[in-house]
Amino acid sequence: MPIAVAMGGSSSRAPSVCPSCDRSPIHCGPRRHRRARNPVLERGEGRDPRHADRGVPHKGGFPELYEKPELDAAAFYRSYVTTYLERDLRQLLQVNSLRDFERFIRACALRSAQLLNRTDSRATSVSPVPRRLAWLAVLDASGQVALLEPWFGSRAKSLVKAPKLYLRDSGLCSFLVGIRREADLAASPLAGALWETLVFGEIRRLQVNAGGG
Repeated sequence: MPIAVAMGGSSSRAPSVCPSCDRSPIHCGPRRHRRARNPVLERGEGRDPRHADRGVPHKGGFPELYEKPELDAAAFYRSYVTTYLERDLRQLLQVNSLRDFERFIRACALRSAQLLNRTDSRATSVSPVPRRLAWLAVLDASGQVALLEPWFGSRAKSLVKAPKLYLRDSGLCSFLVGIRREADLAASPLAGALWETLVFGEIRRLQVNAGGG
């Protein structure tokens, strides 16, 4: 069954700053947000209904969504993506078709936690390879995606192996592939990749917050 993807929205409704930190999304990115503390996991107690969505991929790690439970997560991520695409991206790249770039980001989300094939025409056939590489570099530099290089005893061998691609925030990744609820997650063939994306994002946040990059 095809995955429904909700994307876009009126640019007039998109916030001019990241809803979580009052900074431009191009300058914050999921990697800079300290995930809201989860007292349920810390105490090892039964699940508190107030924190029912914590620690699940589709909610992600932006503190705003936990500090204000009344916020609609889908609307939050839609505004985030719209702001990033329609305002900040144009400051960095000459994008002739925002539609093509939206499709490229969705393709990245569908391949989160997978080995990166930079020349895979099936994955991102919307534009030439050099343009896709430029877009990927900007997504990486702005903290939207991360490339996890393989580790080998031989450093030279590491340089010729493909890295894994991850979106930095599992909630954003889930939004881009059309997953809104736990029921959607349970029924999706992407569930394993989204859980891996969540774990990767948490480890990277811990490293960044500890000053380890």
